[in-house]
Amino acid sequence: MNKLYLKLVFCIIVATLLALTSHIYISEFTRPLIGELTAGMDFSPDGYSRYIIITAYGTAFVTVSLLVFLYYQAGHLLNISNRFLKSIVLAIILLEIKGNFFRQPLMDYLLSSSKGVNNPLYLIFLNQADQWAANLLLALVLVYFCPLKRDVLSGIYESKE
Repeated sequence: MNKLYLKLVFCIIVATLLALTSHIYISEFTRPLIGELTAGMDFSPDGYSRYIIITAYGTAFVTVSLLVFLYYQAGHLLNISNRFLKSIVLAIILLEIKGNFFRQPLMDYLLSSSKGVNNPLYLIFLNQADQWAANLLLALVLVYFCPLKRDVLSGIYESKE
């Protein structure tokens, strides 16, 4: 089998597992803290059933597959040589495309303020921690492990064994 395709499948699997697992565990950790800090109002479900978790991973593979495809095709356009910095920039782009970097924290703050609840800013950011961690891990896997089409075509990445 073509080494390139194995590497792309590896990126999809690792990125999906890391991103979704971090999202689940961090949200399970932060939700009780958020509930305590918001006068006991618990916004989280009582846990997810196995069916929900399996469906979440299954559907996440589709999303991550599309992101791997986009990064493979266009990742070279993000012309940053430091891979860690490139991962951070990519994570910010992914977060903002989904509305979770600037928009959602701002809207959460404005909504709570309009209801007379003056939540501190750290609570707003704590509420987004699972999204931020998941997208940072996703970006790290994309940048460090996924090949770029430009590199494959130029021979930098040897695609056959």
